[in-house]
Amino acid sequence: MTVALRERAAAALELRARRAAAPLAYTSLWDRPAPRTSQRRALLAITTPGLQVLDVGGGNRTGKSFLLAQWLVACAAGLDATISTPRGPVAWVRRWLSRNGLPEGVLPGGERARPPATVWVASATNSASVDQIRPHIKALCPAGTVYTGWDSRSSQGVARLPNGGQIVTKTYKEYAADPQTWEGAAVRAIGCDEEPPAGAVRAGLSRLVDLEGRLMVALTALSGTSSSYYREIEEPAPNWYRKVHLYGEDNPHVSQKARRRMVAAMPAWQQAARDKGERVDPAGRIWPWNPAVHEIEPFPVPPEWHRWVGVDWGGRAPHVLWAAEDPAGDGRLILYRELAPRRDVNEPAVSGPALVSEAQQIEADDLDADRAAWQAAHPDAEGRPDGVIWRTADSEAPGDILEAQRMGWAITAAKKGKGSVSEGLRDVEAMLATEHPITGDPQAPRIVAMRGRCPVTVAEIRGLKWADTRAGVDPRPDPACPDHGPDALRYLVKRRRALGFR
Repeated sequence: MTVALRERAAAALELRARRAAAPLAYTSLWDRPAPRTSQRRALLAITTPGLQVLDVGGGNRTGKSFLLAQWLVACAAGLDATISTPRGPVAWVRRWLSRNGLPEGVLPGGERARPPATVWVASATNSASVDQIRPHIKALCPAGTVYTGWDSRSSQGVARLPNGGQIVTKTYKEYAADPQTWEGAAVRAIGCDEEPPAGAVRAGLSRLVDLEGRLMVALTALSGTSSSYYREIEEPAPNWYRKVHLYGEDNPHVSQKARRRMVAAMPAWQQAARDKGERVDPAGRIWPWNPAVHEIEPFPVPPEWHRWVGVDWGGRAPHVLWAAEDPAGDGRLILYRELAPRRDVNEPAVSGPALVSEAQQIEADDLDADRAAWQAAHPDAEGRPDGVIWRTADSEAPGDILEAQRMGWAITAAKKGKGSVSEGLRDVEAMLATEHPITGDPQAPRIVAMRGRCPVTVAEIRGLKWADTRAGVDPRPDPACPDHGPDALRYLVKRRRALGFR
């Protein structure tokens, strides 16, 4: 190896060691010239005189959370933070400022910004924090940082920097349970990853007074105009508040094709929020339904086709929905049968076993009729094996599921949890779509119904609407709309996706 090559290799190793020792010093904010958006210019807004809250609004894949993490690590370390390397100390916070053309004032407090301090970073829950903001912070902290509870989904995490600064995680959930958990400390900066309650912001501002601190919010506004944060802070826009935007289309570090595909997969009302960070209230009908394209003439289902069954137990309005799919086809689901008894309040409810017994008979009769029709149409052909039947039901009635299994009707519980309804609404909407989500070209829907076979399901799909937005409530279907048919459809579509069908 020549002397020049050895010198270049040594320099590369030294640079790698310095990056490992102080990663923030070598981190760049993306910066597009106006009128495009810029991480760098968004952060510069924190220096606005009199500002207390900077709201960085943006869609997905804008880097807003990574911007927040950089600022918080720098604020915790202080302007004078250094770290030792074999070739001498590195003033890593000042180097980060210089690299990005930032003034010292992006760290609040004037002279008080020089020493290390405590900062808070808040998320909706500890699980959200572990999944979203904590990995960014850990990737930026210097070598020698000590992490306590950092990977815990049930408790607070603390990152202690080598010079004594620390980053403490908080949650909106703990604030809602006990506002006192956001009292008592003097902190230099607070970062809110995604939308906070207005009360948590006000409590946080009181913690910033002693060190002349600032609060930064990084959010994709998925709650429309229903949240307390929007109604009490963003909409009134007091003189101590400022909102800036980041757009994913301006981020040079992401695949724009993949980002557009991701945005297009979201419900139509969310796409403006996911793309540009705009606040949009869902209104009107949730799912499209056009009889001309979503309804087809009935036909015997070939015996070898897959069959999907969704069950919503529902007492006086239970619902069983059957769909068929050609295993060699293009993934189109055909709704071909429903069991939808409806009872008045003065009538007895339908028990789980009674619903299952009737559903078993309907299913068996359909299979027999379809086999006979196929044989009649193909008198010289050999019989075909029956296709697979997958059944899934609302998990809130585990006793009914066990009883169905004892009755010989194999069925699994639909997985439910936070966000499952929104996810299910999105999945069904995508399959009902009659336009390509990216190109806008016409396309055939992937959910259709045999005309006249599922009248209750179709009526409930057409009648399902968004509820009016209310403060503190995420967008949701109007509870006044009958929804047992749509629920059964969501369950079977979710089960189908879980099994790898698309």
